[in-house]
Amino acid sequence: MKKLACAVALALGCSTVSGLAADLDKKMPVKAPAMAPMSPWDIAFGAALMSDYNFRGITQSNHKPSVAAYFEPRYNFNDSLQWYAGVSGESI
Repeated sequence: MKKLACAVALALGCSTVSGLAADLDKKMPVKAPAMAPMSPWDIAFGAALMSDYNFRGITQSNHKPSVAAYFEPRYNFNDSLQWYAGVSGESI
């Protein structure tokens, strides 16, 4: 008799829990966090260290080390239109 009572209690418990979980979203609405608006501005920058700066097979740094850097601010008007300006410098 104890086995039957435990089985009935277990079955009722499991059916009640799954029944409550079915409408959980209606009882406790969860809102997604609001995303911050993305800025249309973007910045690209970088640098390089080279052992010998070659341009089209000709050394530009007299076979000595060279450095280069660039900076590029960009403005996105929409997904397919972008404005940018770039500045770069190399030690040759």
